[in-house]
Amino acid sequence: MEVLHVSYSNHGGGAARAAFRILQAQRRVGLEATMLVNESQNPGGIIRLPKKNRVRSTRRLLSKIADAAIARLQSNSNTNLHSPAFFSAMKIKEINSTSADIVNLHWTGGGMLSVFAISRIKKPVVWTLHDMWAFSGSEHYDDGNQRWINGYKSNSFLKEHKGLDVDRLVWKFKKLLWKKPFSIVTPSNWLEESVKTSELMGGWPVETIPNPIDLEAWRAEDKQTSRNLLGLPKDGNVILFGAIGGAKDSRKGFDLLMDALNKLHGSDPLFSLVVFGQETSTLISGLKSKIIFLGSIQDDLTLRLAYSAADVFVIPSRQDNLPNTGIEATACGTPVVAFDIGGMSDIVQHRNTGYLARAFDAEDLAMGIEWALGQKKFGLISGRCRARAEDFFNYDLIGQKYQKLYERLIETASNN
Repeated sequence: MEVLHVSYSNHGGGAARAAFRILQAQRRVGLEATMLVNESQNPGGIIRLPKKNRVRSTRRLLSKIADAAIARLQSNSNTNLHSPAFFSAMKIKEINSTSADIVNLHWTGGGMLSVFAISRIKKPVVWTLHDMWAFSGSEHYDDGNQRWINGYKSNSFLKEHKGLDVDRLVWKFKKLLWKKPFSIVTPSNWLEESVKTSELMGGWPVETIPNPIDLEAWRAEDKQTSRNLLGLPKDGNVILFGAIGGAKDSRKGFDLLMDALNKLHGSDPLFSLVVFGQETSTLISGLKSKIIFLGSIQDDLTLRLAYSAADVFVIPSRQDNLPNTGIEATACGTPVVAFDIGGMSDIVQHRNTGYLARAFDAEDLAMGIEWALGQKKFGLISGRCRARAEDFFNYDLIGQKYQKLYERLIETASNN
């Protein structure tokens, strides 16, 4: 069976990393899987880059500029998280002309594939969702009014969103063009339920298959050795936070973490906050304890050391699907504390491998951090975290689930 994954990239952001890991898991169980991308890092013979020429490069640049311009016609709080996708840098024949039996779409924003281009894929399609864009308008995450449920009625446009209702326009375009349902895969149960309640994809086939992790590569290292190598304090508790851009993305909830840590400060003053994904402290103030910045980590070894050095990893996100960081920390035996939102309950077993705080309650988040820090005294939680990763996120398990899905699709296609 030959599978062609289509993703904007195979590195960098969380969606790209997750897509590449899915590909690797499938190859682990014997599937002939390759990936077509716009940008590549370490292709290793399994990444296909479209032929480079001046026309294609110009088309790619223009599609990104045009989509960005259309997105700005609608003024809203998260313009950077909107992709109208009216223009496509990739010609659809680059997909249809391959010998692949299955096309597995991932994150295809950035001007890679338009709504129209997606509708013209002739092969059986599986779409692994990494956010809410596929069943929403142009937004990748909900703006707060859940218009994807009622079909983007004209009277549901938020008053504070000025200008053209781009979200509604894009949604109607999808509804018009996407006549044949795709098979949808969601990494989290939360996203599956969102798909089922959406007006656009409510009747489409959907199932949850978590994102995998290579448990041979992601494992716990000695805590003291990890701290020494990273230059972290030998004594005291280390609380870890990490995200692309660090504290800059409000969706990642760093302000809520700061609030929680200030509530924690009185009961446990001896801790250090370690932040990766950010170089400086420009946006961070008001915390009396030590803050250490690891910057943007580009290699898995350093990231593995960071998880191993930490006593707890905190994900205070306001919105999240199934963050790779949570799975990585769990695989390294580090408990995760997060708000009980999105797909966090798929990663964290409450009061077993971590703590799920009431949504956006900084007091409860602080309580969860204190709980996790207290568990290390018993020496059991690290093993429970590792067992969770082995049972739910290992390559063989996830690869086999995708293989069974593909086999069902091919059988159905051959009978029609």
